[in-house]
Amino acid sequence: MSIFPDHFENFVPLTTGMLISTLFLTFICSLATGYITALIAASHHMKIVLSTSILILIFGVVMQIMNWNTMLVWYHITVSGSLAPLIYLGGTGRIKRL
Repeated sequence: MSIFPDHFENFVPLTTGMLISTLFLTFICSLATGYITALIAASHHMKIVLSTSILILIFGVVMQIMNWNTMLVWYHITVSGSLAPLIYLGGTGRIKRL
């Protein structure tokens, strides 16, 4: 936001359609994060995937708190509740292929 302040100066709540599409992209990126983390981990794949999911969950919750007034409550709950399980699921998808 500091690079393009004009684009975020009048930030207004997003439409439901935009929230759903962002949520869909979050799901895809979370699955990919788990898969890629397990892919590049040399050993202890699931420990590293779990550590990654915890770090991203912490960051995600902080971001949801910072943007609490700009989006609907169902969006915050869905994003926060889905990050760690989807990353874990993506990691297990990769482990099954090993």
